[in-house]
Amino acid sequence: MNHEQDFFEQCSHNRTDQELSNAKKAFLLVQEGAVFAVARDYTQAIASYDKALEIQPNNFSIWDVRGDALRKLSRYEEAIASYDQAIAIKPDYPYSWWSRGDVLERLGRYEEAIVSYEQALKVQPDLHRVAFKKSLLLIKTGKFFNSIDQPENLWSIKIILNKIGFYLNLLLRLIFTTPIKYLLLFFITLTVVLTYGEKSLVEAIKQGLSIIFSTAVFLLIARELWTRRSKINFVYKIYFCSGILSYFRAFLIACITIFIGSIIYIYA
Repeated sequence: MNHEQDFFEQCSHNRTDQELSNAKKAFLLVQEGAVFAVARDYTQAIASYDKALEIQPNNFSIWDVRGDALRKLSRYEEAIASYDQAIAIKPDYPYSWWSRGDVLERLGRYEEAIVSYEQALKVQPDLHRVAFKKSLLLIKTGKFFNSIDQPENLWSIKIILNKIGFYLNLLLRLIFTTPIKYLLLFFITLTVVLTYGEKSLVEAIKQGLSIIFSTAVFLLIARELWTRRSKINFVYKIYFCSGILSYFRAFLIACITIFIGSIIYIYA
């Protein structure tokens, strides 16, 4: 969020010298508040923002940064009120909606948070983090599958899956482009740690790797399903609507799964 640019845009409408002088004072107070915020002295930052608002009460960016400072102090209700003021002045500023949703989420007011995230995405649809947070809340409230056919939710899911695919591809590219000697060194080190390391550490590593690989496989499958969703109906008919062949195929898959599981159990 470039609050300085937003501030100057609002100040550009001043006409008299007195108004210009006041705008400069307000700007300096905002800068003072920003310095306090960087130093994590949020109480002083809020005091500076309040003084600036006495001069420029209709400057949405001051209300927005004031809300950020209140959020840092966990003064959530006051933060929401500050964001509401910013939104009332400039309803098409997505970051105030985003911040408002974040505070509501922290308070456990998920329904209201979802609405705020939706408003942010209406203004700026490519806010990936907002789309992700909204999808998580839909899952948490049990409304994900009920609302999955809505265009805005489909767009959010598409953004998330594309982002996941990007990072997974980046990880795979990193693995395959890393010199073999470094990969060997990594696997040798991992083997030594798993063999001779402290039991609690070894268990933690095993569980961590299991979660990472399981999640990666799940996400890859989800992304592929989404990419090829137009063919899912055809696959369903082939595998589940082909009469006796469906039962034979299911029996064969079950036998193969049991056989592989038995081998792993014996030699693991």
